[in-house]
Amino acid sequence: MSAFPSLTIEGVTISRVICGTNALLGYSHVSAGRDAWAREYFTAQRIARVFARCQELGVNAVMGPLHSRLAEALDETARLTGQAMVWVATTAADRAPAGQLDALQAARAAGRVDEATAISRASLADQAAELK
Repeated sequence: MSAFPSLTIEGVTISRVICGTNALLGYSHVSAGRDAWAREYFTAQRIARVFARCQELGVNAVMGPLHSRLAEALDETARLTGQAMVWVATTAADRAPAGQLDALQAARAAGRVDEATAISRASLADQAAELK
């Protein structure tokens, strides 16, 4: 891996540039067509090759959601390169705990912020459990 400015937080060293995942996972914020193309093109293996190139350039961290294709790509990257990327995991804000999507949408639509926040927080726990 190339030398690249980095910092250490609680014993974890990360590059000062972090690879994002929106374009790789199909969240282009451009068009539905671009999103569909990215979701088809960027398989876990292709994403892993992007991450391997990042590592060659000295970028050792990625920020992205709790997403199965991203998790698979990170595993593949470690297999390809022998080095794991540091994953700064974000959550999927639009997800609700199993069976609670209607309740979340109703709370948001009615402006019941505290209720929607409580449902969303329960979703974060569910999402974190999926990674274990």
